[in-house]
Amino acid sequence: MENEIIELLQQGMKSLKRKCELFSSLIDSGDVFNTIISETYKDYLETAKAVIKQSISQLEVHLRLDDISLGDVNFYRVFSTPFLTGSYHKGVEFYIKEIHNDEEGDEVLITNQDVLDKEFTIHHCMSCMNLVPQQLAGNAKKYSVGDLLVKVLLVKDVDYNTNTIFVSNLGPHCSNDEINRIVADGISGNEIRGKNAQNIAGMGIGLSEVKDIVGLHNSILDTSFDISTDNKIVTKIGDMDYSFFTIIISYSTKPNADTLIPFSKKFKERIPVILLHNSVDIIANLIEGTKLIRKIRFKGNDSILKEVDKFKIEINKFQDLTKLCLFMRNSLSTKNLLGNPCEINLGDKIEELIGSICDNDYPHLDNGNTISMEGETNNSMVYSSIYPCLYGIMDFLLCQISPDSNFHIDCCPYSLTIECEDIDFDDFIVKHIPDGWERQCDYEKIRLKMYYDVMLENGFTMNTINNHKLEISIRESFEK
Repeated sequence: MENEIIELLQQGMKSLKRKCELFSSLIDSGDVFNTIISETYKDYLETAKAVIKQSISQLEVHLRLDDISLGDVNFYRVFSTPFLTGSYHKGVEFYIKEIHNDEEGDEVLITNQDVLDKEFTIHHCMSCMNLVPQQLAGNAKKYSVGDLLVKVLLVKDVDYNTNTIFVSNLGPHCSNDEINRIVADGISGNEIRGKNAQNIAGMGIGLSEVKDIVGLHNSILDTSFDISTDNKIVTKIGDMDYSFFTIIISYSTKPNADTLIPFSKKFKERIPVILLHNSVDIIANLIEGTKLIRKIRFKGNDSILKEVDKFKIEINKFQDLTKLCLFMRNSLSTKNLLGNPCEINLGDKIEELIGSICDNDYPHLDNGNTISMEGETNNSMVYSSIYPCLYGIMDFLLCQISPDSNFHIDCCPYSLTIECEDIDFDDFIVKHIPDGWERQCDYEKIRLKMYYDVMLENGFTMNTINNHKLEISIRESFEK
């Protein structure tokens, strides 16, 4: 099952990377930039461009995750990318301090990019080392408070040929016991998260992942990994305590060049978890990037917004695939699939998805004749998992209808019915997967089972009225 998950995710990543590169080229063009009507909107575009380029870089790393050849990783470039807005840094500062003859120099703020490139490059490491600054930057952004700066300090011990990187930020307080769990758990891949961070979206395995990758380089770079936390509570936001949190990574500047790094069997087993974990972050970043572009007002160039909608469909496809892989790895459980609470109007969202999916994948379907929709549904409180689930459902249904069909949706405040003669909805509803599914790997049935379970968790029930008519009911009393 692990190999199947790796293959599915990496196929999806290859496709998404191509789409990201095409979309990045589009928004890089002067034609797009020159039609933006204000400097504020230009800043939005620059931020979105940086986010998408970061995602391309992340996807490239994950496609080479099992590459054991040695090369260089520019910690500064990889770490700073998520904080970029246009051509300047926002929210992170880089410092260097030297130790020579056992005497410590002063910390010096470095802004010269050539110096940062040179000093923060880690030599003789595998491609997976790129995930270390990626993950640390992602955590720092996710858990930091407001506009407070993230501090990255490089301490160069000239006498011992050792560099140590300290990444510090204010985040949810961790007790010493929680810190010990994070440091000790490592390769197990268990969920590791302090009680103060339980309500922040994510899988809770990021620092464990960092520890494993750093440890994998110990034989050649004498690496070490540690975490420290200040027991002093700096502030409180709601019920959450915040204190300063520091990740410490050290490595030799004189690598054992003749030492081969065995690609740990346990680390290979961890690859599906790493791919899944970072796929979630890539998706979140791309969604934020498209939201920024959606805020921009263009003069005489509305076609870019249509391209954004098409790009969002590609993100939805990869998100749906990621959910499927996570569902399989969870032994067909919705654990880690649900996301954050949000509000949705089921009818409006389905109408929006139909338009985008048809434009992108099924332009032969004329929405005015083949597809019709009437009525309105009430808003519902759901989890964010509903979005890729609804995309997957509508894509699954639309791919089965022909241009001369009648695909009709009737909306009521607490229900929605879909009717189409081309579709046998008895086959669409999958409530049970028989034992031995791991050997069968019937992805279509597993995907339909996932849709059914996720819809149920979100307060929707799906039942067939007859072979060609499906009803989705909204529980009026459903609460989050």
